[in-house]
Amino acid sequence: MGKNVEHFRKRHQKRKAMRKRPYRSTTTSYGNLNDVDRGKDRGPIHPLFSKEKFFIKVFLSIVLFLAVAILFKQPSDMFVNVRQFVTYTFEQDFKFASVAAWYERKFGKPLALLPDRLANDDTETVNQSSHDYAVPVTGKIIEPFNVEKKGIMLETGVDATIESVQDGFVVFVGERENLNKTVIVQHQDGSESWYGNLESVDVALYDYIKSGHKIGKALKGNDGESGMFFFALKQGESFIDPIQVMSFD
Repeated sequence: MGKNVEHFRKRHQKRKAMRKRPYRSTTTSYGNLNDVDRGKDRGPIHPLFSKEKFFIKVFLSIVLFLAVAILFKQPSDMFVNVRQFVTYTFEQDFKFASVAAWYERKFGKPLALLPDRLANDDTETVNQSSHDYAVPVTGKIIEPFNVEKKGIMLETGVDATIESVQDGFVVFVGERENLNKTVIVQHQDGSESWYGNLESVDVALYDYIKSGHKIGKALKGNDGESGMFFFALKQGESFIDPIQVMSFD
């Protein structure tokens, strides 16, 4: 009897001791291990870099790009002023023709992103000077140059063809106050040639055109037997008298 009591007492003490022993899991904490591994693989993250801000900027850039693309593809007159503002901004901040000429002088061939007409033209190097202008049209000057009007007005034949006076990029196509349909071409030296009072236009925005390329046709005069054409040259921030660099006789 005494032996049984002693036996049960020892078993009870053993069970009691096992209850007090802290529980230790035999499984591995893969969560912590993965955190360590990820830290080793990726390396430390720069404290100034924010992944969320980066993706937001990328998203906004894509939205802005698509908005501008749709803006220029939309023919509605509602967006004429906005398109002109965007064009003016690019015109002032980025000199397409100048960069193209610099790249060709430095590297011997044009940029791959430039228009095909420029990329395929391997026979001629852009080397025109600021005074090497062709005559845009044969005509008679009926309104001479003055600072306010910025250019000259010529009388031409009916449906006279207007041609580019120098190689360059078309940086504006649209309506200008008192000039009706107008085209502006930017040349490699930063100068611009303006072609106003056009009946029709045969170039598109950001086209690269060569000297003598058809810009459009002169606006028909009121008599129906002649044409009216406006022409201007801009060098830097000032307009100059075209007669100084070309002859219309």
